[in-house]
Amino acid sequence: MEISPDKISSNKISMEMCIMEKSLLIDLINCCASKGECDLVRHGLIKNLNRYRIVGYPFKGYLARISSTRDYYTHSMNLLEPEIWQELFFKHGYIYTKVKDGAPTKYLESSCVQNSIVANDCIIGGTVENSIIFRGVRISKGAHIKIVLSCKNVKSKKGQ
Repeated sequence: MEISPDKISSNKISMEMCIMEKSLLIDLINCCASKGECDLVRHGLIKNLNRYRIVGYPFKGYLARISSTRDYYTHSMNLLEPEIWQELFFKHGYIYTKVKDGAPTKYLESSCVQNSIVANDCIIGGTVENSIIFRGVRISKGAHIKIVLSCKNVKSKKGQ
């Protein structure tokens, strides 16, 4: 178990999720805080590998690590691929979230939307390509929104 190793010796990465007893978590936090340490994984777990039994479990599904705006865009756009969104949203049961009531998006006759994710409560009158449009956005007739990346999007691999 390493943080930012100089040489990567495995394709296994952490999903940054831990399951532990609440009392152990509180002890780890208190121990780190008393030493002025602020990274629970680095200072609480990795420094104590010989003290705790830490095991990993394989995950074979879709995994996307988002650590930049570009990653957010790339992995959000991957949701347009049926095999990915079906796995994430239907394979293991439904995902229920807080409802954000709003009107459905209105697409005017002048609108043209291609390869994009558009939230509810928008009005689209112009052209939208390769974009993510958030709730409540208005795109006027004649406007053209297009995301062009300088290199190809990299898709996440299953189980890595």
